[in-house]
Amino acid sequence: MSPMLLLILATILWGIWGIADKLALEQAHPYSVQWMYAIPYALTIPLFIWLGTRAQPKSNLNGNSFFWAVVAGIVSILALILMLFATRTQPASLAVAVTSAYPLVTLLLAVLFKMETLSIQKVLGMLLIIGGLVVLQWQK
Repeated sequence: MSPMLLLILATILWGIWGIADKLALEQAHPYSVQWMYAIPYALTIPLFIWLGTRAQPKSNLNGNSFFWAVVAGIVSILALILMLFATRTQPASLAVAVTSAYPLVTLLLAVLFKMETLSIQKVLGMLLIIGGLVVLQWQK
């Protein structure tokens, strides 16, 4: 399957995710929604261990990868709980749009750690994201 099609499908699923979170938050506290949200992840651990051993057995238990995956998981949990609290009082579309500006942080860190270089396309794309956030914050 084409990488662009995968990204489009992921974007559609994340759009559904934002509405599903908002609907859950209308009926439960963010802490409750957080533990409920984690259940599918926990249930799929055996499946992904099995798939990892079949796809790339030598790296399935790589300690360095494990460390960074845990870091990613922790910051993801923290980011989600912060977003859940904000989504209680903000429209889901705004909460998801604002947090979707995280590529700005990713690019900044990637450049600082010399994992990527800046290009005119990246700078223009980031300026468009910032412009979009400004437009979303305009009040009537």
